[in-house]
Amino acid sequence: MKVEKAKVIEVKVNMWIEERTTKEQESRKANWRLEKTKKQLEAEEKRGVQEKAKAKVQREKQLKIAEEKKMKVEKAKVIEVKVNMWIEERTTKEQESRKSQLEAREDKETT
Repeated sequence: MKVEKAKVIEVKVNMWIEERTTKEQESRKANWRLEKTKKQLEAEEKRGVQEKAKAKVQREKQLKIAEEKKMKVEKAKVIEVKVNMWIEERTTKEQESRKSQLEAREDKETT
């Protein structure tokens, strides 16, 4: 009877140990999955932050390029205005020169 009780106790202890081991393994697996999920979320968040930073840098580059183009256009317009003013001034001087030469010829012819 004592032997049977001892065997029953041993079986119960072994079952308890097995149950405990199983629970510990399940707990470790759950913790591992949780840690894995946490790392994945952190990696996704990091990628998101990096992508946002990359997008911001890209927007800034595009704005800079647009600003540079705008400045080039404005500079070209200023140059065009200056050239047109120079042409107009040159044309006016040539016309005045021709006019004065013509008047000088007419004065010579009349005298």
